[in-house]
Formats: sequence, structure tokens, C-alpha cells
Amino acid sequence: MNSCLQGFVRGFTDERRLISRVDVPKFLAVHDMAEPVSVEVASAMGKKVRDLTTQEVRLINTWVQLTEEGLIERIYCCWESPDAESIRRILNEAQFPLGGVYPMAEVDPSTL
Repeated sequence: MNSCLQGFVRGFTDERRLISRVDVPKFLAVHDMAEPVSVEVASAMGKKVRDLTTQEVRLINTWVQLTEEGLIERIYCCWESPDAESIRRILNEAQFPLGGVYPMAEVDPSTL
């Protein structure tokens, strides 16, 4: 991963809040970009979202799907929140594209 993209992922997820809480429901938000965007454009969009998060509705981690040219075409975000609607409200207020918000769980592959 190039250094610019690493900076985007770190900045988007807000390192101050990376400790995941076991007792809080987790959700996966899927964001399909209308057209592929640069890391700089996605970073500016992500900062709007991050600034709207709260202690109850937290963005935990972010993954991006890249085109062959290195542009971002899809973003996957792990959230902790009491409910999916709280996440949708934040994303709507930030005018961030949203394909859906889905309940999720983390699975440790070593336990399979």
C-alpha cells in the first residue's frame, strides 16, 4: 500500500478510537463510489464522517477497494453503534455515499 493510501486509512478511522469494545454491536458500511475517486478526495469525505462520530457511534476500521490505477472505487467501514440507523444518520449528514449498513461479527480464523 502506498504511503498516501496508508495516511488515508489512518486518518479516516481516527486512531484515538481504534480500541474495539466487545459488548457493542458492530456493523459493516459499504460505500460504492459513483465513480472512482482519488485518495485525497476520499480523505476529505472521510474527515467529514469522522468529525460527526460520537463515543457511542464509532468508526473502527476502514478498507478500500482500488482500481488498477490506484483510485478508490469502494470503501468498507467497520462501525460500533447501538443500531444501524445511527450510522446511517451520520453518513447522510456527511453526504457520504452508502450502499448499505449490515450487522457483522469478527471471526478469528485460528478458531475455525
